[in-house]
Amino acid sequence: MEAKIISVDSITDSRGNLIVGEFPKTLPFSPARFFVVRDVPTGASRGNHAHKTNQQALFCLSGRVVVKVSDGKSWQEFNLAPGLEGLHIPARHWGEQIYVDPGTSLLVLASEPYSSDGYLHTLEELAAYLAN
Repeated sequence: MEAKIISVDSITDSRGNLIVGEFPKTLPFSPARFFVVRDVPTGASRGNHAHKTNQQALFCLSGRVVVKVSDGKSWQEFNLAPGLEGLHIPARHWGEQIYVDPGTSLLVLASEPYSSDGYLHTLEELAAYLAN
């Protein structure tokens, strides 16, 4: 499994905290797109797909998200909360996000622009794609 926690830096002074990530130091890719997921009902699940070539980095901005990731062979679970860690999900890995707390916001950085053709919508599609 290649999904892993990634760390960012923080600069703190009397004005607060500045959380900083640099590319490619922080991420193994330079983002081409970003989006924020918010206002998701508590307990709801989002994601539930894999990408053929797109990589993602997830950062919880508020609340808490449980992220389940599979490489088609095994599963890993990550708990994301605001702070100095995010999660890198490589291409060809299934991702599911479960929104645990009300008011949760999730920032997602993507390595590629949106393309509907780049998605694998079922675990069976992922397995077939990995077999080729």
